Amino acid sequence: PNVVGLTQTEAEASITAVSLTVGTVTQQYSDTIAAGLVISQTPVSGTAVNVGSAVNLVISLGLPIVPDVVGMTQAAAEASIAAASLVVGIITQEYDDSIPSGNVISSNPVAGSTVNVGSAVNLLVSKGVDGPGGMVWVSISEPGFNGQMSKYETTNAQYCQFLNAALASGDITVSGNYVYGASGSNSGTDFVGQLYYDLSGEGCGTSHAGAARINYSGGSFTVDSGFENHPVTYASWYGSTAFCNYYGYRLPTESEWQAVADFDGSYTYGCGTSISTNIANYSLVEWNESSPNHDGTTVVGAFGAYGYGLCDMAGNIWERTSPVSGGLRGGSWFYGAWACTVSCSYGGVSEYLIGFRVCR
Repeated sequence: PNVVGLTQTEAEASITAVSLTVGTVTQQYSDTIAAGLVISQTPVSGTAVNVGSAVNLVISLGLPIVPDVVGMTQAAAEASIAAASLVVGIITQEYDDSIPSGNVISSNPVAGSTVNVGSAVNLLVSKGVDGPGGMVWVSISEPGFNGQMSKYETTNAQYCQFLNAALASGDITVSGNYVYGASGSNSGTDFVGQLYYDLSGEGCGTSHAGAARINYSGGSFTVDSGFENHPVTYASWYGSTAFCNYYGYRLPTESEWQAVADFDGSYTYGCGTSISTNIANYSLVEWNESSPNHDGTTVVGAFGAYGYGLCDMAGNIWERTSPVSGGLRGGSWFYGAWACTVSCSYGGVSEYLIGFRVCR
């Protein structure tokens, strides 16, 4: 019998009425046949068969409905879309603080939408957290630098977050008071065996100004209370670059650093045409602990933003550049105003005076 267009119940009754049996019943989506009705049959209507032969049916599920794939891995989402007789469309990525890297943030059309068979479903997939918490980027386009540079120097809290992540992924090892590079699961380039961080860095003088503020105990790293947002010190060039590699950043070159620091070419210092202890953390009496506060370093951004909108391009801590032979830039709390000039390139200073900022 011809059962196409009948309900499944009607089709089964019609088949058994002529001494045949209902065979395999499958379902598929259809743009033209309403849900619950027969799309096709095998053998087709009018075929002569033996008594008791089976007639297979394909029942319509109606129009496809976009499945809910938010939170799924990309692979699971693609499988779910294909199972709904749809195809995966354009896949884009963006950073997201709440959806793990590789999982779906959203779909377009959204879940529950009724669409035609074979329609494309576009996916937005998470790239994970955009590096450590508190990263703020400034977009800059000028002849000497085109990209984004971090508004602030990298903090103890951010470097601590990196160390915990790298420990979990096997990209660092801890031996005594030292953190070394290892070959782990993160895709960033490692510096195996190189010193990354000195946990025992004592800083300067009786106040231990600029001391290492990150500690390791019980399998995790923590920051001394009150120093979370001070710039990290005692992170070597390799440790600074490994931080960059882990998150897809890089250290600026000296020429890039200077191009950004001198703004439109008129800046003498990283904070403008003039400098004072009201707008930069540097030393009025050089070579001693005469910085504006007894801790040496200050909270990043405490002295305001200048030029393109970056903070502490003059003073606080010397900033590393790339390659490893690159000079230090920006001066520090320990040095005088001369060190804060945008053209000053220096080297050979103690680790309690050195940190870094990143770019991409």
